[in-house]
Amino acid sequence: MTQRNSDPYLVLCSATIFDRPLEDKVQAAAAGGFKGVTFWPHDYAGAKARGLSDGAIRRLLDDNGVAVDGVDCLLDWLPGDQVPDMPAFRATEDYLYAVVEAVGGARFITVAQAFGQTVDVPRATELFAAICERAARRNLLVTLEPVAWAGIGKHSIAKAIVEDSKAPNARIAFDAWAFFRGGSRIEDLRATPGGLMDNVQLNDGPTKAWADLFAEASDRLLPGDGELPVAETIAALRVSGYAGRWAIEAPSSRWKDLSAQEIGRQCGAAMRRSLAVQRSLSGGNSR
Repeated sequence: MTQRNSDPYLVLCSATIFDRPLEDKVQAAAAGGFKGVTFWPHDYAGAKARGLSDGAIRRLLDDNGVAVDGVDCLLDWLPGDQVPDMPAFRATEDYLYAVVEAVGGARFITVAQAFGQTVDVPRATELFAAICERAARRNLLVTLEPVAWAGIGKHSIAKAIVEDSKAPNARIAFDAWAFFRGGSRIEDLRATPGGLMDNVQLNDGPTKAWADLFAEASDRLLPGDGELPVAETIAALRVSGYAGRWAIEAPSSRWKDLSAQEIGRQCGAAMRRSLAVQRSLSGGNSR
């Protein structure tokens, strides 16, 4: 898909088609006009297992006009969390750095809590600050992403950890579905400086949450296809001063029988519609 100079910088998050190979994710991004992708550790490990060298992965990215924006996700960092013994979830911090280096660099790594329902905020802040310090030596941002069912489930908790870490490379990640399912409100975004945000991910869902949030997280809607206030959210982010990249993370059962290219096209179209709708609602005066 040919990109226009006026296009926003769009990023396709790996979790949108979590179990598909790295090659599919790059092809989906290219077909949808995305300039960036995120990778998980299992994306890289799977590519290596299929015989792709680091050079081949970089050529694949270059040939498709796609760059790696960030690497997800450090989940095994808080004492006491019951992280499943799966490579995607138990990847170490050092392995994330290795992926960053192998694929030609990235802007950030993501840190989240997904397997613990409580959190010792002072201890989490201390550990997060240490991660930020190590990441800074590699010129990386660290985005802390709230997960709706976890101890770090609200925007306000992630904000407190990021601010109290005092790390200049610390940012709050944002996922629209997780934001609202975790009980956060648009007012929380309006009270957050846009410069403190990065790794902003759009998606959607029904007004009423599923009984099983973990299951719903795997079947989200494209931004604009549900009942969450996506346009208002985009407006709040822009008013707060956020002027960064826009990503989509929309894993869905609807992707089952579609090609990677068609998934990418649908995701790219939904992102552009959502960003354009917000601008039209605001009279074109938003950032």
